[in-house]
Amino acid sequence: MASQQQSGPLSDADIYALQEWIAETAVGFCLYGIYATFSFIAIYFLLTRHGGDATKKARLVLLTVIIFMFINSTSLVILDLEYILVQIPLGSFNPPDIQKTTKILGNIKISGNFLERLNFLINDGIVVWRAWILFPRNWRIKLLLGFCLLACGVCNVFDAASGAVNVLKNYQAVGAGTKEFLVLTLPLLVTNIVATFLIGYKALKHRQDISHNLSTSSSGASRITMVQKILSLLVESGSIYISFWIAATFLTGFADSSKLSFQVFIASALPFLSGLYPVLIILLVALENTKDRSNEADLSLSQSIHFATRVHLSAAAETVSTTSEAESPADSVGNPRIYNQPKEDV
Repeated sequence: MASQQQSGPLSDADIYALQEWIAETAVGFCLYGIYATFSFIAIYFLLTRHGGDATKKARLVLLTVIIFMFINSTSLVILDLEYILVQIPLGSFNPPDIQKTTKILGNIKISGNFLERLNFLINDGIVVWRAWILFPRNWRIKLLLGFCLLACGVCNVFDAASGAVNVLKNYQAVGAGTKEFLVLTLPLLVTNIVATFLIGYKALKHRQDISHNLSTSSSGASRITMVQKILSLLVESGSIYISFWIAATFLTGFADSSKLSFQVFIASALPFLSGLYPVLIILLVALENTKDRSNEADLSLSQSIHFATRVHLSAAAETVSTTSEAESPADSVGNPRIYNQPKEDV
């Protein structure tokens, strides 16, 4: 009778792999669920809103970008899950072909790295576009933003290619390495800082212009316009998003890439946070528009209903009576008016 194989306790490497898989799967699917929910709501808002041709084109572009990023993020979460499922049989008593499995794992990781970088690049393109349209005639600002976006694109491609080379050597490699990952994080961080600073500058100038133009009106000077709200929203949300990239840069430069916190934040959280950021901006701006329209409707309704007092009614009646006495019958059918001339003394 053949002796049965005995299963001993898991090794430290196996325990760490299980912890990493559980943490990455939990964080990734949690953020993906939130991202998918807000994406569908944003798509609904973009499809139901109405406007002119200019806003229609902008909505169409945003709708296309959101759908593309959602498909990209869905593919990314599927690849992450497949990467785990393919590795599990390697720890069995009868593992599959090691060489074939290693090749599959390498291809999955390379594809995931490219999809992550694509999410980062698209999101930075949206951020740059928001700052770009605020300076339509300033070619220096456009040149600066274009250079930042070009640098992000080149560094994204370089980081993905370097990561692919490392993964082909060892499928368990973490992208392009810790220090080389700074090639990706630093340009993205600088681009977001520049774009957010320009939006903040435009918001400050707009606030100063509004305050100057409405300085003579005590009621209008304290009122915050819808443009101010949207610009402030872009600055605040951009600052929060920058904090994530500061954390990513800090972890990349000083943290150990083998630490679980690095793996979870860089591999699982950051790609979905990049996709979630523009979707939340669209929803918040849409909610501000809805709120302002509701306030304007209430204001116009309250201002359009006025009841005349008895004194006003009496004055109006006297005016109508005087006018009707001064006009001849011919005036009622459209002939030129003939006013009663004063009688001369005989």
